[in-house]
Amino acid sequence: MRLLALPILACLVWSAAAAAADQTACPAGLVSGKSLDDEFGAGTQANTRCLKHRTKVKVVIQINNLYQNGPNGQPYFLKQIKQAILDYEVTHGMRRGVDYEIAAIVFGDGAPLALNNDAAERHSLENPFQPMVKELMDMGVEFYFCQNTGRRLKVQHKHVLPGFKYVTAGLTAMVDFQKDGYFPLTW
Repeated sequence: MRLLALPILACLVWSAAAAAADQTACPAGLVSGKSLDDEFGAGTQANTRCLKHRTKVKVVIQINNLYQNGPNGQPYFLKQIKQAILDYEVTHGMRRGVDYEIAAIVFGDGAPLALNNDAAERHSLENPFQPMVKELMDMGVEFYFCQNTGRRLKVQHKHVLPGFKYVTAGLTAMVDFQKDGYFPLTW
């Protein structure tokens, strides 16, 4: 019985050491200029799960609804994409294109997000979020517009915001991105 105990004990010691070596302090102090304990109270740092250093993180976001909570709501998903980028870059030091990629597929009721002012007026739709989309594009987010949605709305390329790329169908593109290693998020 003693002979079995030694390998098991060695395994447990190795596992604990590996887990401890994998635990690193969050560099989240960069966000507010304070340590997590100073910002949120004693013990916060020890109870915070931080991202491990990762590379090749790939996220695809399905945007098929323009507003959260109706037409007077906010573009929740755009703010969340920006927060994810800030968490990756500021808090964890990840680099766009090296450590992470974000793609967003716009289709269905999210279509106005892809349209420029001429198209929005032509279709009696509004896109008050053009500056936010442009900012996210400048931050490296790749936006794709569903051609099935464009066909339904009779939207031409000239009506789509500069920088948008295309997919033939939003739903099948989500599956295709997943097959390419992207983790799917929906709003």
